[in-house]
Amino acid sequence: MESLKRSALKSLFCAVECGDLTKLRMYAAEGLDLDEYDNDGMTTSILAALCGQDAVLQALYELGADINKLHAETGATSLCVAAQEGQ
Repeated sequence: MESLKRSALKSLFCAVECGDLTKLRMYAAEGLDLDEYDNDGMTTSILAALCGQDAVLQALYELGADINKLHAETGATSLCVAAQEGQ
């Protein structure tokens, strides 16, 4: 069960990184936790900010993701990451 969850979360993070709003919404509808950390301590909103995926970040906010959740290692929020990336 745990490996299935990890696989689903990996697919979610791939959708965020690629800007695939359709898959993002599908995974959210399936109940995946949008605020789960990946192996690098990032949430989906932090990854979206890091990758410059503004539309994804907006969709995550609309889907109820916590855009203020801190990076597990650095303590940065998605807003901090976006500012650092010049967005």
